[in-house]
Amino acid sequence: MGVCYKKLWKKMIDLELDAPAVQSRTKIAPSTFSKMRKNEYVSMDVLVRLCESLDCQISDIVEVEGVGTKNDPSNDGRTAESKNNIQE
Repeated sequence: MGVCYKKLWKKMIDLELDAPAVQSRTKIAPSTFSKMRKNEYVSMDVLVRLCESLDCQISDIVEVEGVGTKNDPSNDGRTAESKNNIQE
């Protein structure tokens, strides 16, 4: 499982903001932006400051990859129909 900040970059483009402008507004270090460019984990504090500055929710700027797939015990590769047949 990992994180992806693609939504953040899209939101910044939509708002016509570049990284230095957002860094200045949020007091987030350039090294932290570098981590986000590499889809590495950053602190919750950083995400909250971004959300406050961009007037959005965390789900608007970051995605958790792999959720609802192989780590989800309810998703064992069977179709809903085959699961229902077993229960009957």
